[in-house]
Amino acid sequence: IPFGGFGDADDVAAAAVFLCSPAARWITGQVLAVDGGQSLPA
Repeated sequence: IPFGGFGDADDVAAAAVFLCSPAARWITGQVLAVDGGQSLPA
């Protein structure tokens, strides 16, 4: 696990809050992997 641990519900919630914020106004049609880098190739 690249970041040395597992995330929790707060990590997913933070991503959701970001996507609902004005800072994400130009983000459309994306898949945001909130997995701590686990999906990266080894």
